[in-house]
Amino acid sequence: MKNLFAELRRRNVVRVAAFYVVASWLILQVADVLFGLLSVPDWSLRFVLGLLLLGFPVALIFSWVYEITPDGLKRERDLDRSDTASRASGKKLDAVTIALLVVTIGLLGWDRLTRETVSRDVTHADQRGPADATESAPAPSKTQPDLSIAVLPFANMSDDASNEYFSDGLSEELLNLLAQVPDFRVAGRTSSFAFKGKNEDLRSIGEKLSVAHILEGSVRRQGDRIRVTAQLISAEDGYHLWSETYDDELEDVFAIQDAIARSVVEELKTTLLPAEREAIASSATQDVEAYRHYLKGRAHARTRTPESLEQALAEFQQATLIDPDFAPPYAGMAAAYALMDNYGYRSLVDTGPVAERAIERALALDPTASDAWAAKGLYLSQRDDLQPDKANRAAAQEAFRKALEFNPSNAHAYLWLSTLLLPDDEASREAENKAYELDPLSPIIVHRQAVTALGRGLKDEARARVEELKTEAPEWFLTYMREADLAALDGRGDRRALALETARSLNPDYWGSTLNLANLYFDWGMNERALALLDEAPSPPFQAEMVRNVAWLRAEMAVAGGEPAAALAAYLKTTEDLPPDLNRVAEAAMLEIAAGDPAAAERRIRGVPELENPTTADLNGQTGFPVYALSVAMHLQGRGQEAAPLVTGLEQLVAEQVDGNGGGAQMIMIRSWLLALEGRQAEAAEYFRRALDKGYRENRSSLNLVAPQLRDLDEADALFDAMDARIRESVSRYEAQAGREARAAV
Repeated sequence: MKNLFAELRRRNVVRVAAFYVVASWLILQVADVLFGLLSVPDWSLRFVLGLLLLGFPVALIFSWVYEITPDGLKRERDLDRSDTASRASGKKLDAVTIALLVVTIGLLGWDRLTRETVSRDVTHADQRGPADATESAPAPSKTQPDLSIAVLPFANMSDDASNEYFSDGLSEELLNLLAQVPDFRVAGRTSSFAFKGKNEDLRSIGEKLSVAHILEGSVRRQGDRIRVTAQLISAEDGYHLWSETYDDELEDVFAIQDAIARSVVEELKTTLLPAEREAIASSATQDVEAYRHYLKGRAHARTRTPESLEQALAEFQQATLIDPDFAPPYAGMAAAYALMDNYGYRSLVDTGPVAERAIERALALDPTASDAWAAKGLYLSQRDDLQPDKANRAAAQEAFRKALEFNPSNAHAYLWLSTLLLPDDEASREAENKAYELDPLSPIIVHRQAVTALGRGLKDEARARVEELKTEAPEWFLTYMREADLAALDGRGDRRALALETARSLNPDYWGSTLNLANLYFDWGMNERALALLDEAPSPPFQAEMVRNVAWLRAEMAVAGGEPAAALAAYLKTTEDLPPDLNRVAEAAMLEIAAGDPAAAERRIRGVPELENPTTADLNGQTGFPVYALSVAMHLQGRGQEAAPLVTGLEQLVAEQVDGNGGGAQMIMIRSWLLALEGRQAEAAEYFRRALDKGYRENRSSLNLVAPQLRDLDEADALFDAMDARIRESVSRYEAQAGREARAAV
């Protein structure tokens, strides 16, 4: 054996083997780069590797049989064993091998330091300026890099367009994984996906989303194989920082997701800490079929229609049947049930137990799942609407905070939390703005911004937000709901009616558009049309607030018809099983006042423990209306002086909002009501006129119901006549526009 090894060394076989291995490695690295630049198929690299493997034994046999000498190539058996040619050839081979080894070590070090890997497959179809240049300029170094990033939807390069959900799902999973890393700020899913299919410069996208980096790529599926190309780009100059192609079996898609996320973080951070590696590690199922159903469920859930939410539920349920230990679909089911309740499609009275079990299962499988905690917060919020409970609200807020602890970039958790923080307006607004900062192109988040601006009477801001909605969600029913509110601010009832009719046609199951449109018809004196709209709606509302609002509108119409006692009886019967609600107490009291019994109204209000003897310290957004109703009842009983401190407190509360930002028409009108109660007639009349100029329009009978003290104003007839005239103008414009549309349809 020793003699054999000595003979192998003498014949330079060992040296040739070492040289061959080092040279082969270099050939593979060079081929990897060149094949990527030339878009050569991936199998070509495997072909080169096969040739090199086949050549290895040939090289060894050749080195055994032949020897390179100064006189040329000679057979080993023809050489003089005492000749030094063999030793000289061996030394030369050693030198070449060492040189190649130095080059190899240098390449390895360079690759580690720069991590500039050239993509082997340029498959992205969009041309976005400098980001698609073959040679990428190095990004400027930053001692403290901006760790903000947006993940654009990966392009579906598969032949089957139905694989779109898969490429979208992969993009969203990457977004979620990156959001787990501390210090990273990840743009929201909706904002990132707003650029899907758009050929927009990446630098412009970075500016719109306020991020320093963009991750984009493509996905190609062929049978059971998948190819993913990912590119990390600097939004400042549009140049590549990193790119890579992954070509593997479909079952390895989860490993690919983790690898991309790790590479991105390592590119942007000097060191990837163990905790960050653990955060990136995907907790998804390893069953691709379950994963597919989960992705389809998420895609359906985003449109928020009754049909799409039902489809989402079916997909989530199928995913859990395939893999019962896959946590995300359970969270998806719970969120879908809560959203159905939120939009008025299905009540949590029926679906609550199933939703609760789904949340418990999701959190048992993954206690750190941000989406599961957010779903729990949403579910508890909706359940609080069914049965108001301070413990419910506290638990919901805690769930949202947990969601944000595990994913500080969860924009919807901030959005849903903002509602629960009311009546703390400052805290609510802060959470709402944080959601907008994270996902500025999300229709539902922009919608909330519009609602807030409209409620505060900030017309310019409201108009800007409504325009954003029309750009990002032109066929969404809530876009038209907010356009209707904006038209109301402008005093354009005709435009409001048309917008509400469009909203209702887009989603007939949403009772908000039905109620608002019926209210507008009532204000226009079209009582029969308003009643028909309520009676013909697809199904009766089940949400407590909606039931109460519909009951109040029917009561207003009954009072206008001269039947206040019947209105009160019907209102009480319809709302008797609803959860305790101070607004319901106030509305019932106003109906008792309209029926001629202000003393009964006072008893009703004082029968609520917190309103038995209210003071100005008790005044807030929740107690304001019942305290106002109490003040009206006392005023009509000749005890206006006794009610004066309460009225003054309410007037100051309203004045802060009106004087601080101009106030909406409704708030300005409420100040007129309060000034009339204080006996300040001239000021009350002035605020009445200001409210009309701001767009306030209401049926005369309805206004008499909620503010009977206005009838005592010296200018009452002139003010009411002015309001009636403006309503007639709106009706005339509406009928003209409706006629034009009818003729155009013919």
